[in-house]
Amino acid sequence: MMKKTLIALVILWLAVMALFARIACSADFRVKWMPNSEPDLAGYKIHWDKQPVPPFANHSSVGNVTTAVLKGMSNPTYIAITAINSSGLESGYSAIVSSMIAPPAGVRTIVIGGLEIQ
Repeated sequence: MMKKTLIALVILWLAVMALFARIACSADFRVKWMPNSEPDLAGYKIHWDKQPVPPFANHSSVGNVTTAVLKGMSNPTYIAITAINSSGLESGYSAIVSSMIAPPAGVRTIVIGGLEIQ
């Protein structure tokens, strides 16, 4: 019985630590782009994913604005923009950009053969 309780507590502790690690390693990304000059522009859609290859798993229509904030993102995040016209047709993807969250001040990251050490 004691062993099962200990295992359950260890699993709970690991789950809590994983949650805090996710929160600590997330950030809000402010995205800004040049406006489309087409006269029938209706708005824009932001696309993002962990992989740099479309189609992207996530998207959000943001209306006819040229800035937006993606909340709670983590490394790496790949982002592209599309324009939507008044007929509902969507443009091709913009250039795909990646965004990385910098480590907190004083933390050094060393990458050796794909192994990351902080």
